[in-house]
Amino acid sequence: SLSDSAIYGFNSSMIQRAFFITTVIGYTIFPYISKFWNTGEKDKVAQYLERAFNIGFLFGMPIVLGIGVTLPTIVGILSGGNYDVRTTLVLILGFGMMFQMMYIVVSYLIDLSRKTMWYNLIFLVTCGINIGLNYLLIPSMGINGAAIALFINYLVQFIFTLIVGSKTAGIKI
Repeated sequence: SLSDSAIYGFNSSMIQRAFFITTVIGYTIFPYISKFWNTGEKDKVAQYLERAFNIGFLFGMPIVLGIGVTLPTIVGILSGGNYDVRTTLVLILGFGMMFQMMYIVVSYLIDLSRKTMWYNLIFLVTCGINIGLNYLLIPSMGINGAAIALFINYLVQFIFTLIVGSKTAGIKI
C-alpha cells in the first residue's frame, strides 16, 4: 500500500542518513590505497581495507543499535506522532547498510584492478535476487519482507564483490 511505502521510505531514509560514516571512510582511505596500489604495496592496501572494515564496525554497530532504540522516541517527539517508525524495520535496514558499507570499501579493489565491468555482472545478479526476494517476501511479510530482501541483496553484493575484488587485485582480506 501507499502507506507502507511511505513508512518504508521514511525509515530507510533515516538509517541511510546515519550511515554518513561510509562516505567518510571512503574519502579517507581511497587516496592511501590508491597510492599503495600504484607503488605495488598490496599488503598495505589490504591493511587499510581491513582498517576500514574495523572502523565501519566500530561506528556501524552503535549507529544501528542506537537508532533502533532511540529513533521511535525522537521521531515521536519531533513529529508529534505523525510518522510511523518501526524498530524491526530500522534494525533490518541498518544491518543491511553495514553490508553495503563493506561492499563500498571492498569495491575499491575492482576499481584499482580496472575490472569495472564486473560491477555490471554483480549488479545484474543482485538486482535479480532482490526482485525475486521482493516478489516472494512482500506478500507474506509486507515492508519487513522488503527490508529482508534488501538486507540479503546487500549481503550477496558484498560477498560477490569481495570474491571478485580479491581475485582481480590478487589481495586477500
